[in-house]
Amino acid sequence: MLQKVEDRNSLVEFNNQFLPEFNGVTYRELLVLQGNDGRGQEMGMLTKNGYQIQEVRTYSNELDDNEKPIFDKNLVKYEITTPSQNKICLLSVHLQEQGKDKENSDALRLRQAQRVAEIYQQLRSQGQEHVVVAGTLNAVSYCFSLAPLLQKTDLKDISKHPGFNVAVEKEKDAGNLCLKAFRMGLNINQKDYLLLSPEMFRRVKNSGLNRKAVWPGKASQWPVFNT
Repeated sequence: MLQKVEDRNSLVEFNNQFLPEFNGVTYRELLVLQGNDGRGQEMGMLTKNGYQIQEVRTYSNELDDNEKPIFDKNLVKYEITTPSQNKICLLSVHLQEQGKDKENSDALRLRQAQRVAEIYQQLRSQGQEHVVVAGTLNAVSYCFSLAPLLQKTDLKDISKHPGFNVAVEKEKDAGNLCLKAFRMGLNINQKDYLLLSPEMFRRVKNSGLNRKAVWPGKASQWPVFNT
């Protein structure tokens, strides 16, 4: 799953020309849908090894009471079949960014989170056990705007899994230290999430977070690539 994709042609070029230079492997299926952002920040999906995209639905056309799109970027639901013919439902999410008007930003994000939670609950009520909600929620986990997803559903954050691995931060940063963040290498400013239904969470064998391509602000905070 990818976010902030410029367009399909860019992703095709990335898949066909750049990826083979690193590992010689390309993805079999590729999909990009245009949303409401207008700045080339689209959502995309790549699959390989027998995983197939069977159905796709965009929620970019859903409107609020004022006839404005609920999702300022997009919400996309993918149904993917595994090589063993199991079905995974993945909700690719990008919620409202924090703007200058915090009250309105939080209110819109809350409405978006409520809608995502509704769709997730519908999938669960239909008997779907393998559900993933992933993407940029644009708020810390204790923000009230994310409560519909993080507190009022049975979704589980991948970072809470015992098999979750991440490079421990090299030195303490008081601004980021919370809930064992220093020990785990995770910080209070988390905006991106991988949330799993209980059955998906149970099936996870190992997982982790690789931040080597993310500049931390100071070289001593966590390991980064040398170029």
